[in-house]
Amino acid sequence: MLSLSPSIDGARLIVGDFNLIRLPREKNNDRFDAGRASAFNAMINALAWLELPFSDRLYTWSSKRDPPTLARLDRAFFDAAWDSLFPDSTLASRPRTTSDHVPLVVSVSTRIPSAGRFFFENSWLLDPLFLPAVLPSWSRVPSSPCAATRLARQKKCLRSAAKVWKRQHKFIPVFDNNCKFLIDLLDYLEEHRRLSPAEIALRSDARLALAGSVARQAAYWRQRGKCRAVAEGDENTGYFHARASQRRRGNAIRVLAVDGVELVAHNAKEAALRRFYSNLLGRAPAPPGGSTWRPSTPARQWSTVRRWWRLSPGRRSEPLSSR
Repeated sequence: MLSLSPSIDGARLIVGDFNLIRLPREKNNDRFDAGRASAFNAMINALAWLELPFSDRLYTWSSKRDPPTLARLDRAFFDAAWDSLFPDSTLASRPRTTSDHVPLVVSVSTRIPSAGRFFFENSWLLDPLFLPAVLPSWSRVPSSPCAATRLARQKKCLRSAAKVWKRQHKFIPVFDNNCKFLIDLLDYLEEHRRLSPAEIALRSDARLALAGSVARQAAYWRQRGKCRAVAEGDENTGYFHARASQRRRGNAIRVLAVDGVELVAHNAKEAALRRFYSNLLGRAPAPPGGSTWRPSTPARQWSTVRRWWRLSPGRRSEPLSSR
């Protein structure tokens, strides 16, 4: 593989039976050849390969004896170019019939399901247009006697304004290419003639815009990759992207089995999980006799609570009952 690697161009995906294990836990007994595993890992590091996570089985090969020897010999590796093109690649197994190896299936996709929840992106703060657009929504919230209520309303208004700003300022990949083309063009013209003040200012603006775009992309993927030990910068954006993709692959649930039916589609898995936890965490059944639990609070403590309720501004006007 080391000799063939320089002659292969483009993205790479390598799947097959390597007949080697990398770690002692990849075998069900203590017969582990550390020397061969070290050489195998050294080759993987030299080629800068990444391994697709294998989440539905521990082993891919069986000796079919009693007791059997189980090991993980079959793998799938990819390089950084493949990770950039297909960040949603996954590895799964199929039932083993006559072979002593488990069949492997690689699913390739570029679409990553987006979460329905709202996430504040750190990269937004690097855009000079973000804060002037969303801060007025924070100040427009009317005053309230309850500080917690006013803070919750301010956060909701800021979230709504941030969602609108996000829809209006989506990342456009061609923007970076246009900036680079403009900078290269003006650099080429500068070698043959003197640039005008307007052209110099245009090149400076293009460089500033490109630097800002690169910084925002680095902050975005740094937040996705959950990495805090490396400084943000153009040279690290690819690393953050690869780390975020690898982290998602390791956390992904590829298949859910519900009542004997395997669910693969993202919407079906989401509905099954919501239904399961709704049944698990639903409302507790009423106690026998239909009685309702009430706190056993002494009368003198209830008098203190009533006094606080009446004196606190903005409270409800209905009386409190200790029954």
